[in-house]
Amino acid sequence: MAEEGRMSVRRAGPSDARAIAEVRVASWRSAYRGLLPASFLDALSVPDIASRWRARIEKGRIQVFVLQTQTGIVGFVAIGPTRDEGVDDERVGEVCAIYVRPEEWGKGYGSALLKRAFESLMEQGRTQVALWVLRDNERGIRFYEARGFQADGATKVETREDGVQFHEIRYRRSI
Repeated sequence: MAEEGRMSVRRAGPSDARAIAEVRVASWRSAYRGLLPASFLDALSVPDIASRWRARIEKGRIQVFVLQTQTGIVGFVAIGPTRDEGVDDERVGEVCAIYVRPEEWGKGYGSALLKRAFESLMEQGRTQVALWVLRDNERGIRFYEARGFQADGATKVETREDGVQFHEIRYRRSI
């Protein structure tokens, strides 16, 4: 466990899935309000999301790290090989998800999570990291750009079964 003041970043286990889901739901409802339909955000289910995160952690294809403070888990990051076709997944890793509770934004927790993600990706021999961000997520884009990420020109639109669309831009940086 890497101690940094009153917080620690550690590898997540299946028992952390509910806390991870709670962070994700709170973060999505705050960060994506006005970017995604309110009905979609309001319908997010902590138990359903926790079940999916538990399965992801147990499968082990991705690594998940949680940031814990005295009040509990306040953020997480998930990393793995890039999922993008045509990109060398031996060299390029991906930040699949990074979220911090909205009431904890601006405290350096996102940076601490990214630092741990970069360390792990470098240990795996990766030299670059990519991530996808909602096109209109100005706060997220500012966060990533301040940490050296740059848009690389790739975009995509993911359409869910319920018709909700995610317009995303890929960002990348060397590590």
